Amino acid sequence: MNTFENIRHNDKNAVITVYGNSQISIEPNITEVQLGVATENTSVQQAQQENARIMQQIQQALQALNIPPENRRTSEFSVQPIYHHTDGVQQLSRYQVIHMLAVQLDNIKQTGKIIDTAIQHGANRVANVIFSVSHVDHHYKQVLQLAVRDAYIKAEALAQMFHLKLHPIPLSILEQTYMPPPTPYQSSASAEIYGGFSTPIEPGSIELEASVEVQFQYMK
Repeated sequence: MNTFENIRHNDKNAVITVYGNSQISIEPNITEVQLGVATENTSVQQAQQENARIMQQIQQALQALNIPPENRRTSEFSVQPIYHHTDGVQQLSRYQVIHMLAVQLDNIKQTGKIIDTAIQHGANRVANVIFSVSHVDHHYKQVLQLAVRDAYIKAEALAQMFHLKLHPIPLSILEQTYMPPPTPYQSSASAEIYGGFSTPIEPGSIELEASVEVQFQYMK
């Protein structure tokens, strides 16, 4: 896309159309971790009971780390039969029960410790670690203002080049940006602790972008 889209000039319409862009990096301050337990047994009742026992241990451990119940919710629960084939014949082998929790952390420094603690108490699945920013609308308004300012600077530069007088108030502003999704850290089937070391989690940064199409009037 060209920086300066077009200049139109006649008696009724003297318009410069420009595009403004801006980007900022923000450190995330919220983490959502999905972790849980998968158990298998030839008895569906025993598989479910073992799963419930381990999940209760995990919940109690998270409570001990001051993760309140409102920050913990079931994101997945399933009971599935597992089959094997013998001589072309499908036979029921066992049952698998999966229970996953979505745990929201307001202190992202706890992320590694939460994963380690859950695994120590029986969790054998870590599906996702997702970082996000609270009050993202506030940050997006800032980057949007910067994009409009960028458009004005471009329009002013073009007007000066052609010795035109630019009206500072835009005729129109068209937002062309969508809000970014949260940033995933990883997606895996399981997680383990090696040698007693804590799981290292690096949140990185979240990029917010804004793009606008702006029209300004000008006079010779």
